[in-house]
Amino acid sequence: MRKTEMSTVQLEQRALIVETLSAAGWKAPSNEIEMFDEGLWVGREAVLRYRGPALVLTMFYRADQAAMYFTFKFPDGRRFELKLEVNEKLEELLQAITSFQDKLDEANYREHIRGLMKISERILVSVDGENFVRLTDKG
Repeated sequence: MRKTEMSTVQLEQRALIVETLSAAGWKAPSNEIEMFDEGLWVGREAVLRYRGPALVLTMFYRADQAAMYFTFKFPDGRRFELKLEVNEKLEELLQAITSFQDKLDEANYREHIRGLMKISERILVSVDGENFVRLTDKG
């Protein structure tokens, strides 16, 4: 999507995501943010990555889906992806994510995701990057 094709709400959401995560140390792994800012078409309106002490987190924002996708990558190469709806609780979700980004590890990631579930009613998860199912708090 091009910047000129986005609504005011979508542009505000994108700005909040990019500003909040960038301020927390997330970096752009590609030039998609620059391309978007220059008015070019991009498939993902924002892409940012955070290399924590134990896990690598990658986020991309899709305005057409009103969603943020977060990939959690473990040191052994295992990964999974969460799809979070972007809504009126966006700021609260971003604050929660940045609050645990340096504490996240293989032993506690479920606990932190449960915290996100208290903020967002609908979180989807995928282990293959394609097939998403609703995440429930069972185990």
